[in-house]
Amino acid sequence: MDDANHPHVGEMTSERGHALVSSVQGELIERSPFELANANPLATTECYFNVSSVVPELLEVLPANLVRQELMNRCAEKSTTLVRAEEHVKIAALTAFSDGFSPIDEHYQFAITITGAIVEHTKQKRSNPRYERLYYALPHVINRSQPLPARKDYGLLDGRSFVLRGVKHTGRNAFLRRLCKMYGPPICAEPVALDAPPTVWYIPTLTVKLEECENLADVIHSMRQTFIAEIKDPTDAQKAVFRSLERRDAANAAIAACILLNVGLFILDGADVEHIGCDFESILAFAVQLKSYGIPILLSCTEAFFRRASLSTSRIGKALSGTVVTFRPFGPPDELEEDITFESEGTELDFDEWTSYCVFFWLGGLFGDKSRPMPKGLPKWTYEICMGRIGWLAAGFKALHEQLIWYPGTDLTKGFVTEIFEEQLAYCEDARRALRDAESGNGVSELSFTRFMDHFPANAAEKFKLVQSLAVTPKGRARR
Repeated sequence: MDDANHPHVGEMTSERGHALVSSVQGELIERSPFELANANPLATTECYFNVSSVVPELLEVLPANLVRQELMNRCAEKSTTLVRAEEHVKIAALTAFSDGFSPIDEHYQFAITITGAIVEHTKQKRSNPRYERLYYALPHVINRSQPLPARKDYGLLDGRSFVLRGVKHTGRNAFLRRLCKMYGPPICAEPVALDAPPTVWYIPTLTVKLEECENLADVIHSMRQTFIAEIKDPTDAQKAVFRSLERRDAANAAIAACILLNVGLFILDGADVEHIGCDFESILAFAVQLKSYGIPILLSCTEAFFRRASLSTSRIGKALSGTVVTFRPFGPPDELEEDITFESEGTELDFDEWTSYCVFFWLGGLFGDKSRPMPKGLPKWTYEICMGRIGWLAAGFKALHEQLIWYPGTDLTKGFVTEIFEEQLAYCEDARRALRDAESGNGVSELSFTRFMDHFPANAAEKFKLVQSLAVTPKGRARR
């Protein structure tokens, strides 16, 4: 970078020999937001950071027990008051029942791996003596539509990439919600010290919902809307960022904004076969370019999308490389010899994964009341309907608990439970029928496979001799 074009570069030395980063549009400092806030003697952590966040900026990998605790989310409040409440109060308390999440080993291990990548990027920013110089070039990208500065000029290392794949309804969305909750909301430090910048933002996670995006312009629009929603009372510099994301070619400005606003993890969520054939190559190429500036990226997709995308160009291949984790449907539950009771204090319950989730959802809808045992047949009955998908299990259990609130004396038989679950899952009956046909050995037609490809695992095309269904017309929509 030519210092003559950026006169502030010569002013970067402080008395301690550290760099003070400033720019025409606003000022940034080398210290993290956490350090910046606490440098102000009048500041308290609560003034700057949402107290529900575990850490303001990740500088250390969190312990496994803390990660597991933060990923856990009850289906409903545990309350003796709710146990005795009237029906309408209990129904209201179950509103967010499906957001309940009980992490297994695979979940918290993946969360720790992702956290490690975010910590690595944070430490690189703090230790790289040339990183703060990058900030001086970014206003020219934003205000003058100049290209991004070459990453090699600043000694930048690639960020880590992650792919979370799985058939639909295996808990990917619930996991990502809890992961983002664990990292906390965007935070802003506004110290009053004379030598400190007016604001420094740290955005732990930036999520783009791909079901709402057909091209890169839609992705950048989604990013802009998130920035506007989160950054209250923006400075002139931040307003310039917002304007730059409305340009026709705003990809470089979007990457510059992610760097300036300290995005910790960029998430592309919800990729399925519908996206193959749209402008998805450009979307993933954008993510790869963002990663090249050190920011970790995470793509959440179905196995069918991953399989099809892997047959595409090398640009997509770069986005699919890295750490790949698959959330698979759970296997069938073990036979239970008797109903499960919960009244004995200190008794540890050790079940298979499906039965454990049934227990979690069963207790979750009882508001902490352990007096009612769970029928021994419930895991088997629900598995026959949900086929290992915990998303379907959560929806069915919510409907079941609502019925039990209105009719508490109901005898839980297989017929009653099946009726409740099938009515709740009627919207996906065709998909479940195709899965049942496939699992029974009857095979699946090409029409059913292409319609419900996102519900099948990655090897299904080869297994059913339907590899031709994976073909994608270049620059067109995926074959459906």
